[in-house]
Amino acid sequence: MKSKNTKAKILNASIKLFAQYGYDGVGIRRIAKEAGVNSSMISYYFGNKENLYKTVLSLYLDEFKTIVMRLPIKNEEQFLKEFIKHHIRILKKRGKYIALIIARESVEDFERSKDFFNEFLKEIKNKIETVFRQGIKKGFLKDIDPVVLTRILIGIDIIFAFKIENLDEKTTSHLAYHILMDGIKRT
Repeated sequence: MKSKNTKAKILNASIKLFAQYGYDGVGIRRIAKEAGVNSSMISYYFGNKENLYKTVLSLYLDEFKTIVMRLPIKNEEQFLKEFIKHHIRILKKRGKYIALIIARESVEDFERSKDFFNEFLKEIKNKIETVFRQGIKKGFLKDIDPVVLTRILIGIDIIFAFKIENLDEKTTSHLAYHILMDGIKRT
């Protein structure tokens, strides 16, 4: 039982510190101190900071990637509704720190963290951008750069997942979808 507890302490401290300071802004000793463990425990469970960071990202992204990659993209509106619903649900389930990591990584350009992030998000990002390109080509969506639209989508989901706490997930997802579409859909 002790090993699960130590590993959980390390992961919880890591999520918090990576969210606050980014990959490059936090070291192993600081994570160990925050977790209340010896820094050798991080090496024991994760090998190094890079593997620890990848584990933190995978807590959120593995489940989310599986869901998103199964969503059909024939109907752009339906894809976006489903994406938002699942994204908000998983963000709420995984907590605010993982959302802050996602937000931080999507706007910062640290090469090392960008490489990690792209490793986990490349397929999701490509699928979302394809949906936006299809919607633009069909004339359904305004002609806005799909990369920008993807960042707007992620940002809206993060805001709604954590800033509107008094609404259930279904209502939150519905509201986030309509605010997004009000801004990008051709009228």
